[in-house]
Amino acid sequence: MGNRSQLILLLTILSLIGAIESNQWRPCVEIKRELRVPCQCAVVARINSSGKPMLALEVNCDRMVLADDALASLAGQPIFSFSQRLSGHQSLPTPLIRILPKELEKLDLSGNAVHHLMDRQLQAYENLKELRLANNALGDNLNPIFSSNEFREASNLRLLDLRYNGLRSIEEGIFKGCTDLEELYLDYNNLTSAPTDSLKGPTSMRVLGLAGNDIGSVQRGAFSTLGSTLLHLDLSDNELSHLEDGALLGMENLLVLNVSHNDLSRLNSDVFKGAYSLEQLDISGNFLEEFPTEPLRYQKDLKFLNISNNLITELERSHLTDLRDLQVLDLSRNSIARLGANVFSSLASLVQLDLSFNALRTIEESSFEGLTNLKWLSLQDNNILLVPSAALSRLPSLIHLHLEFNRIADLSSEIFRASVPRLISLSLTRNLVRELPARLFFHFDKLMSIDLSGNMIPTVSQQTFLGVEDTLIFLDLSYNRLTSVGELQLRNLVSLNLAGNQLRKVSPETFKHLQRLQYLNISDNPLYGGFPPVFPRTLLSLDVSRTGLQVLPAILLLNLEYLETVSLTGNKLQLLSEGTFKNHLNLSSIDLSNNAITELGNGTFAGLANLYSLNLSANKLRVFGGEHFDTGTGLQLLDLSNNLLEDLTTTAFLIHPRLRSVNLAGNRLTSFTNDLIKTLQFLERLDLSSNRLTVVKEFTFSQVSRLRELSLASNLIESVEELAFHNSTQLQRLDLSRNRLESLNERMLEGISRLEKFDLTDNRLSSLPESILDASRVRSLESINLSGNRFAEIPIRALERQTAHLTDLRISRNRLSEIFTQDVINKVKLLDISENSLSEKAVAGLLNEAKVLRTLNVANCGISRVTKLEAPFLRHLNLSNNQLESIEQHALERTTMLEELIVSNNRLKSFNSISSAFASLATLKQIDVSGNDIGIISEQSLVGFENLKVLKMFSLLNCTRIEKSAFKNMKRLRQLLAYDYPRLGYFDVRGIVKDMKNLEILEIEMKDLSAGNEQLSVRAYPRLKSLSLRGERLKNVLSSLLVGIRASRLSIGLKNTSIDTIPASLLFPVPRSTQIEIDVSNSKLTTIPSALISTFEERGSSVRLKGLNIQVKCDCESKQIWKWYKALMSKAENSILCNKPGSLSGRSLLDLAEEQLSCEAEKQSTVLYTSANTEQATLGTDRTSRPTNSEPEIIWTVAPTTQDPRIVKHANGEQPMNISIGALSGTDDTLIIGIVGGVVAFIAIVVIIICICRLRWSNQVNEACMQNAIASSIHESMLRPASSYGGKLNQDIYMNTYNRSTLGHNSSGAPMPVPMLPIVQQLPIISTPPGMQPIYGYYDSSPVPMYVQTPTDNKYDK
Repeated sequence: MGNRSQLILLLTILSLIGAIESNQWRPCVEIKRELRVPCQCAVVARINSSGKPMLALEVNCDRMVLADDALASLAGQPIFSFSQRLSGHQSLPTPLIRILPKELEKLDLSGNAVHHLMDRQLQAYENLKELRLANNALGDNLNPIFSSNEFREASNLRLLDLRYNGLRSIEEGIFKGCTDLEELYLDYNNLTSAPTDSLKGPTSMRVLGLAGNDIGSVQRGAFSTLGSTLLHLDLSDNELSHLEDGALLGMENLLVLNVSHNDLSRLNSDVFKGAYSLEQLDISGNFLEEFPTEPLRYQKDLKFLNISNNLITELERSHLTDLRDLQVLDLSRNSIARLGANVFSSLASLVQLDLSFNALRTIEESSFEGLTNLKWLSLQDNNILLVPSAALSRLPSLIHLHLEFNRIADLSSEIFRASVPRLISLSLTRNLVRELPARLFFHFDKLMSIDLSGNMIPTVSQQTFLGVEDTLIFLDLSYNRLTSVGELQLRNLVSLNLAGNQLRKVSPETFKHLQRLQYLNISDNPLYGGFPPVFPRTLLSLDVSRTGLQVLPAILLLNLEYLETVSLTGNKLQLLSEGTFKNHLNLSSIDLSNNAITELGNGTFAGLANLYSLNLSANKLRVFGGEHFDTGTGLQLLDLSNNLLEDLTTTAFLIHPRLRSVNLAGNRLTSFTNDLIKTLQFLERLDLSSNRLTVVKEFTFSQVSRLRELSLASNLIESVEELAFHNSTQLQRLDLSRNRLESLNERMLEGISRLEKFDLTDNRLSSLPESILDASRVRSLESINLSGNRFAEIPIRALERQTAHLTDLRISRNRLSEIFTQDVINKVKLLDISENSLSEKAVAGLLNEAKVLRTLNVANCGISRVTKLEAPFLRHLNLSNNQLESIEQHALERTTMLEELIVSNNRLKSFNSISSAFASLATLKQIDVSGNDIGIISEQSLVGFENLKVLKMFSLLNCTRIEKSAFKNMKRLRQLLAYDYPRLGYFDVRGIVKDMKNLEILEIEMKDLSAGNEQLSVRAYPRLKSLSLRGERLKNVLSSLLVGIRASRLSIGLKNTSIDTIPASLLFPVPRSTQIEIDVSNSKLTTIPSALISTFEERGSSVRLKGLNIQVKCDCESKQIWKWYKALMSKAENSILCNKPGSLSGRSLLDLAEEQLSCEAEKQSTVLYTSANTEQATLGTDRTSRPTNSEPEIIWTVAPTTQDPRIVKHANGEQPMNISIGALSGTDDTLIIGIVGGVVAFIAIVVIIICICRLRWSNQVNEACMQNAIASSIHESMLRPASSYGGKLNQDIYMNTYNRSTLGHNSSGAPMPVPMLPIVQQLPIISTPPGMQPIYGYYDSSPVPMYVQTPTDNKYDK
């Protein structure tokens, strides 16, 4: 009988679940009519306290304001979970708590402003199991110890979330009543030690989160009070530099330990003693230089080990011997250069191994010996040159292989045949693959996914994918160089990505066999309409963005009846005709943005009943109405921004009743009426900014029950009539900034329940009506911005009506001089009164009376003296741009919670004038002293700043000495900005930042001529993600500068320097997957070398350049830079202008067509000069001695176009000599002088040879005389020195023919480099006498190397 009842119960639950499966998160009123709350609800099946199945409600009222009638509708409802996050509660909402049923199990009030829990209100919920109070203000009080009586009797509580509350300490025994508490989250507070004593009470603790605090060490047995129940401990992202031996004693059942992203440089041998059951250990993101073999000897059961992002350089077999049960090992982002033989042989259970982002150029054959169960392997971003097939052959179980971002160029079936036959997925993204051989994947009978994106593959043949026709599901060939794609016999292919190639046409044969294709991306190809007549009818998603499409014929999408999403953004469409999307009942998302659409036909979107998102932004639409649709839709997101709309018909939104977001910004609307939106009862966001509205009329935005965000910024609004927002009870963000308002109607805001943010910035207001913010009209106002207006005094009478709720007041850039009362200022927590001319009395009153302020900005207020600041809660203080010469010793002694202080651009003479005031600021983490008159920074200047994380000290124009010892204790520093010291003789950058291993952002001045690894060892700062070098002395940046960088995103600055070129190999040490931004603003770059352009092209869109401002010669040699500039994503942030030829001077290279970059004029000029000088040389020769032979053949030879500029140097060894076509072509005058000089030299040689011939005595004597004559004729002074060492010739200059482009392509169209001869004297264009051997050489003065040859069969090879 019991089994039968259990079966009936199970069937009942399953039927209930099936019945409500489609009802997840719908408006509550649609689930139950009596629920009059503007919230989302979901129905779930539950078992009540009697053991019977029932239907219960989950209610989500996030960001919602609940009126009394709405609250009343919740009474008696079977609610088991309720959420009201981000709703502005400053304390527990008593009316709500009284309404919710006692059976409530889950309550989420995160993201509010609750600052105390002392009224035992939650004890009414006897069954409460989850309480989430994250992101509140529970620690925002003077008492550093958090205490509460809400948890005393919460015996059923299982989960408590107190993250992001600013807690500094927790009362001992606060959780004594929470005997069954299993999960406690105290992450991202300000705890400085583990709250050991506070954790007494819970006897069932399973999970403890302490991540993101300021805990510096963990003492022996710190968590022993929790007994043996703790399973998961998170100490990540703290300040841990030391873990004592036995720190985990008493935690014999601990399974998961996370101490990642701390400052651990070593682990004691017994640090994990006691945690004998540990299965998962994460020690990533520390500074470990050796593998922790000894500390891990106790962890025999360890299955997951993450030791990534450390400084480990070696890995040996002995390190892993004891970890025999390990299943997942992450060694990524270290500095491992080689793997020893059989290094993983003891890890037979290993399933996943990550070796990405190391320095493994090659993998030894025996490296993976013993990994018989390995299924997932990543070798990403290691600069691997060849697929390590021999090593991979030792992995019989491997099914997922990741080789992304390496330098693999050669792929062949032989490489893969015996290595990884069982692969399911293979990724070779962003390598250097240029060819896919036939039958490459023939032996992969299980391969389902291939990613070859970002390579240089020009074509794909029908034979390429033989062997995987029936198994391949995902194929990515995006961002290659494909010009055509033939027939693909991949019968089970589901996803095909061909984006970013050079396809001009897609053949119907391509999709002939793709009968199961669902996802197709052909965007970023120059198709211009070269689409197949029919796409596979099985498509669910189609992306044809940025393909040059000008017409969208209905037939193109006609057969795609299952299509759900289509993207056509960035094309040239002008018209969408009727029936374009006909019969696409499943279509939910259409993106037509960034086209040139001027007109939508009637019925363009007919039949799209399930449409969810429509994007028509950045077109040229003048009309939008309901006639484009033939039926009501489920449209929720509509974007019509940046069009030419001047008016909207009343039917524009009528048939879209479920609209939640409408964007009309950037149009030409002159009016907007309530008729347009009154039917949109679900509308939450409306953007009307940047239009031409002049007035907001009465009731325009009234009774839009769910409207939460409204932007009317940047219009021409001069007035807002009364009741304009009447009864829009959910309106919480109202933006009226940048208009022409001179006054406001006192009834303008009537009917608004809660204004979270009210923005009136940059209008013409001088006062506010006294009753505009009356509580009878606006229940609560939390933030108001009045900056940039004409207020002569703070509108106290209006603001004092909201003192109970107002926390944020911004009134900068007005005309304030006096503060007549502190009534409002004493209540707000954030006050911005900067850029006002305050009197000394006003400043004194402000600083002495604002006792509850958390943030104060009084920048540029004319302050010359800071008296004692009575603001014990203050955390952020901005005193910049004033006239302070010092800060008195006792001025800040009451601001014990201060975290950020900005005193930049004052008149401070030395740190001594402010350091005494900082003695009590133990919590200070950020300080800015830039732009002062500080002359010396000595060892004593920064004493007491050991906890600083951000230091800004740039633009100290009178600074003459900075001692590196001043920074010796600043080991926690994350950001250092120190530059612009014109009077400083030398700046020891390396000595200053030596111990700042936590640096993430460094912007610093270089006084050296060069910047490289010797001046700044970047390897010592593994967390560095932004590096900016400044200083006019800096002339060269070396390739070694970025060695050791490992960030996923990197910002490089070379600003205000004298650098004129960037080495092409600068980015070589940076991981190829890193997103890089380079800022060269105000530097002296003159050109972008072709090799550097090749480097940029190789990395593709992952490199962004800005601040470039150069002038180039716009001829055929500039085609490479033209193509690169055209493809550059950040074109608007750079400037490349033409300085030659005269016809193009001053024009932007970006505006030119490729045909305009020609060298024809230059070639004609060169021929003209050559002919003229040849004739002149002939006339200058004696007629009787004029040779009768035919003119010699002249071959003009150019030097290598990508010659390394580092090969040739000046005598000082610093400035590189750039050898390029432009440099060797020279000027016309030089060419004439060279030819004339050649004539003279050749005549001298002929005379000597004739003399030698007359003195022929014998063949041996003749030969000797000839050699002496040649040696004496080519004088040493006529040789062009290629090296500064003893006049020796640097033959590498002429013999080196290697093209430095790593991609192996010459996009500039320039001829390939020709080998040059090592002799540097040039001969004139005169033929040799009969029987004589021609002599090869170069002239010293000739800008163009050439050699001369007469048509004879005998050649004298020098």
